[in-house]
Amino acid sequence: MLSPACTSIYRFFSAVLFCALCWVPDARAAQGDFMPVDQIKRGMSGYGLSVFQGTQIDTFGVEILGVIADGIGPGHDLILARLSGANLEHTGIIRGMSGSPVYVDGLLVGAIAYGWSYSKDPIGGITPIGPMVDVTQRATASANEGPGRQSIDFSPAEWLSGEQIPRRATLERLATPVALSGFSGLAGDVLQQALAPLGMDAALGPGSAAVDQPVPTIEPGAGLGVQLISGDRNATAIGTLTWTDGERFVGFGHPMLHMGATEMPATSVYVHQIIPSQISSFKLGGPVQPFGTVRQDRQAGIGGLIGTVPAMVPVAVDLATGDGNHRSQYAVMRHRDLLPVLVRSVLISAMESTEKLVGDAALSLRTTVALRDGRRVEYDQFYSGTSAALIASIEAVQPLTSIAQSSFIGLDIDSVHFAADVREALALAQITGMRLPNAALKAGHVGLVEVTLQPYRSAPIRHTLELDIPRGTPPGPLLVRASSGESARQFERTRRPDAFVPRSGDDLLHLVQMPGRADELVIEVLLPEPGLTVHGREFPSLPPSARAVLESESSSGYLGSVSERVLLRVRHTVPYALVGEQTVEAIVETH
Repeated sequence: MLSPACTSIYRFFSAVLFCALCWVPDARAAQGDFMPVDQIKRGMSGYGLSVFQGTQIDTFGVEILGVIADGIGPGHDLILARLSGANLEHTGIIRGMSGSPVYVDGLLVGAIAYGWSYSKDPIGGITPIGPMVDVTQRATASANEGPGRQSIDFSPAEWLSGEQIPRRATLERLATPVALSGFSGLAGDVLQQALAPLGMDAALGPGSAAVDQPVPTIEPGAGLGVQLISGDRNATAIGTLTWTDGERFVGFGHPMLHMGATEMPATSVYVHQIIPSQISSFKLGGPVQPFGTVRQDRQAGIGGLIGTVPAMVPVAVDLATGDGNHRSQYAVMRHRDLLPVLVRSVLISAMESTEKLVGDAALSLRTTVALRDGRRVEYDQFYSGTSAALIASIEAVQPLTSIAQSSFIGLDIDSVHFAADVREALALAQITGMRLPNAALKAGHVGLVEVTLQPYRSAPIRHTLELDIPRGTPPGPLLVRASSGESARQFERTRRPDAFVPRSGDDLLHLVQMPGRADELVIEVLLPEPGLTVHGREFPSLPPSARAVLESESSSGYLGSVSERVLLRVRHTVPYALVGEQTVEAIVETH
């Protein structure tokens, strides 16, 4: 018979053995439950976890083929593996499996993250778990800190270009599928073209899960989404959650946008279907419910905290058309470079679903950007033509782009609103003529100018405007120019280019709100008198001695040249988008 002491020891070790036999990978696994890369050998076998339908986490087989030192880059090893089961022999490695955890001998090895294009077998790369968990240890910082990156090139000419297919099998990170709901036609193409260079592949889908579906548990193998757009349209990047301790989480196994410290809304995911493809199969899914914040976007994966969800930028679009008023509302992820692209996509989508993007149309569109400090920025324009709605959707976001990507502090965007009045008819006119009834003008007196407009398929129209020549205008020749407000603004940029270089946030907001509608008839009286701008402020009539002193300064960055002096500018609104310009010469006489 055992002594009481021996009996206690026996019971203790029996309990330990029982726990060891019953242990399975747990979402709160400590780092001691990870398998380091130097212990991984060819021939080992294990399993992985991922969602292939709905929110149910399924298993697939994993055979370790070896470790490629520096396989991803210097200091970043890659574990090579062959996958099996879950129909992977048919589909290959699936986009959206990025982050699927892999276990060997009950220990977490890493996450599926890489594959080979055109591979006939489901052979891919696993990002080791060590660097992935390290992502959650990184210090967080504002996503707006540091210098701005070059903005995304967004050229309409590239929208219809085909997807670039690699010519040979190459190791690459699994592209992140972006589920689009509510987008169609050109709006979907806009997102696809913008996201593809960033390693994301947008695809139209059925949207979110049905309302009667249970909310998924946040655990390894569950779907992990990053919501780019929510509301009347949805766009969500889809991957898989690799590890969590109940507070922190990490997934993907590769970067999403590779932008370091950030704040992006993390959401659970419902997988509607696996779409097999000869190029690359992908998960067709949608968001279920936000559950936290992605705070790091690094080489080894994306990681963050469960709990608070970051605020997105509200975007509203109001369209007044022949069949009534239409409103759509969205929320867009805050991101310096992506924000304008995402906003543009929802504006195009709203236009596309309510009105035609191509065909005869005329519309007035006002953009309002509200800043967090209470300031409001407004910019409006008039468009008419066979692609008026499309051009308006592109140009209306330009002020937002300038603000979002500005290096000036205090320009944090709070919300965006678009209001458009759309008519299904052309409203175009060309400026075909201009005359001065009396070419001899007098300082301090009012002169007249007559401008002839030729509307599209209509009789010519003549407008007579008054020119109040200022007192003190020197005698001599001058020019009178008639153009649209849009053309006048472009001329002003050419006349004094240095004044269009913002030197502060206030300067930038002033410049983006400068008037220049295409339905404005603008008459400018110009004196051929060169001048200077000093810190953007115009000095058109400097004495030669003062000009010589300023131009002799050795400093740079605050002086600019001015080609002419604008003596007078008159604006007159017409019901047409104007094209063309006319110029006549006149003489200012002495009294």
